[in-house]
This record gives sequence, C-alpha cells and structure tokens, in this order.
Amino acid sequence: MRDKKYAGIIASIFVVAITGFTIWGTGFFGASNAGQEEKMDVAGAEGIKEAFVTKDNDGNVTGYKVVAVTKGFEEGAEIVVSFEADGKTIASMELGENKETPGIGSQLGDAAYTATLQGVAAPVQLKGTNGTGSEIDGVTGATLTSGAVVDGINKAFDFVQTKK
Repeated sequence: MRDKKYAGIIASIFVVAITGFTIWGTGFFGASNAGQEEKMDVAGAEGIKEAFVTKDNDGNVTGYKVVAVTKGFEEGAEIVVSFEADGKTIASMELGENKETPGIGSQLGDAAYTATLQGVAAPVQLKGTNGTGSEIDGVTGATLTSGAVVDGINKAFDFVQTKK
C-alpha cells in the first residue's frame, strides 16, 4: 500500500514536470518568439562600433541595432539606433557613451526627445537644412550634438542598407 502511495506522488510530479517543459518549449509564455540577436561584421565600416540583426525563430529579420560613433561637442559620441525589419524605420535611438554637456547636449538622450524619432524613416536631416531626408528636430544650444545624432543615425542606416 505504501509503495502505491509513493508511486502516485512520483507519477504526479513527473506529469507536472513534463507539462511544464512542454509549455515552456512551445513558447506559450512568449519565449520562443523572441528570436535571437546575431552580431554583424563591422570590419571596414567607418564609424560603426558594433551592429546586430535580430531574427525570429524562423530566421526572418525582425530588426537591426547599430552603435555608430560620431563627433558631437566632444569626440566619440555613441549613437545607438534600432531599426524595424525594413532597415529604414527608426524603432529607437539612445545616446551611448558620450561626453556631451549635461543638461544641453545630453537632452538628445532624454526619453522625450528620443520618442520623437520613433517611426521616422531614415535617412534624416535637421529641420531647416537642405537635403532629402526626413526632417527631425534638434535641441537648441546643442547644435553639434544634434548634428552628431543625425550623422549617427545616417551612418547606422547606410550600414544596414549595405548589409541587408
């Protein structure tokens, strides 16, 4: 009688474990659709520090992330740009490592500013300048850093276009 009791408990634990692994493996909780980020070759790409392509589990490209290095107020401002799967639409932008003036140039990394770039098609240009890119706002008093953001986004865009 005692052996049957333990056999039932062991069987129940086994069933729960198999069910848990099955649910986890199917991605029921969203894990399987996350895809993977693959590092891209940036050798010879001027101004590109690193880049990644994200693919779903079926191998379809879901986006790109590029770290461009450009000159703002100081040398070596990192502009981190993520693009949608089309390699053109900006999903997000952030300032990486930089020495921009706190409270002025660093405003270009604030959420309020970066949100204005979401959905904008690259290449970009500052409003009021000549060119054919999508116009974006700069930050008053941060002309050099605003230019660095434009340069970084466009370098990242050009890189993705050559690798697609």
